[in-house]
Amino acid sequence: MHWLGHWSGALLLGFGFMAASCVEQPMGTMLCKDPEQQCGCQDNRDRGGVVVRWRIADAAVGRLLDRGMCCCNPDPSTSSLIRQQCGNIGSSQCADSPGWLVRNVQLHIRSVNADDPIDCTVIAPCTDGELTTQYCLPPGVYDLQLRADIETVSKQFSQFVCSNTQTLSPPIVRRTIKAGQAVNLDGIVLGVNAPPVITAPQDGGVTD
Repeated sequence: MHWLGHWSGALLLGFGFMAASCVEQPMGTMLCKDPEQQCGCQDNRDRGGVVVRWRIADAAVGRLLDRGMCCCNPDPSTSSLIRQQCGNIGSSQCADSPGWLVRNVQLHIRSVNADDPIDCTVIAPCTDGELTTQYCLPPGVYDLQLRADIETVSKQFSQFVCSNTQTLSPPIVRRTIKAGQAVNLDGIVLGVNAPPVITAPQDGGVTD
């Protein structure tokens, strides 16, 4: 039986409960949808977990933002819905940045050469700045990556909407998870307003 099939949704419900108790998630009908393939598992002393901490870097202002700062609304005259979605209005840290919002971060977990493969995502509010999964991953080798969807201000709809782009994220890292231990992904920086990446021609271009 597949890993997602025989484990309950306790992890997802647990994170949802914690988020609801300390963070009010922004409203809006045009925000990015959460990943469908979310992890569901329970604590087990014979398994391990992941701890990850992150901050946002805004390339438009060239600044690494304070932990837990996950949006920018530079225009104080914006609609009440935009104000509800992002209360960080016209602050000195993002006054010169276009409006953006990162609601949730996504920790993608994929097992490497496992008999019962794992490929799923754990989500957490960006404002938390830190995520500790339950100890529910069987010992083994995993590819891990933190990423997030970006919402931007739509003047047409007067609210934040899904931009269909993600933060600039560090490459996938490979870690060995052991029973009763958690691997640490510390100091992750997710970039917003990053300039486009220009890729050189694969054939080397035209030569004389």
